[in-house]
Amino acid sequence: MKKLLLLSIMVLGFGLFAFSQVSKADVEKMMSEINTSADKIEKLYVYNTQVFYTDGTYTRSYSTYSESNGEYENSVMIYDSGIVLSTKKNGVEHSRNLYPFNSISYIEVGQSSIWIYLKQ
Repeated sequence: MKKLLLLSIMVLGFGLFAFSQVSKADVEKMMSEINTSADKIEKLYVYNTQVFYTDGTYTRSYSTYSESNGEYENSVMIYDSGIVLSTKKNGVEHSRNLYPFNSISYIEVGQSSIWIYLKQ
C-alpha cells in the first residue's frame, strides 16, 4: 500500500512539473504590471542556447539581440505559442525566431528588455 501511495505521489509530481510553464498570459500580465509592452522592448537576452561545433560537440551559451544592430532591426512579438524575435535587414523581413513557452524555464521582464532562460 505504501509503495502504491509513493508511486502515485511521484507520478502526480512529475505530471505537474511537465505541464508547468510560462504562458502568454503570464508575460502579458508581467508587462502590464510594470507598464511596458512588446513594442517597447529594445533588448532580448536568450540564455541556455546551444552552440554546435564541427566535431559534433556543443556548449551552452547566450544570445543578445538589440532593437537596432547595423543593417538589422529586431522586434519582439508575443504569440499564443511563444515569444518571437522578428528581424528585418535593410527594412525587409529577414527571419523570425520562435521561443516556445513550453521550452522556457523562466523569464524576466524589464521596462525595455526581456531575459529568456531556456530549459536545459
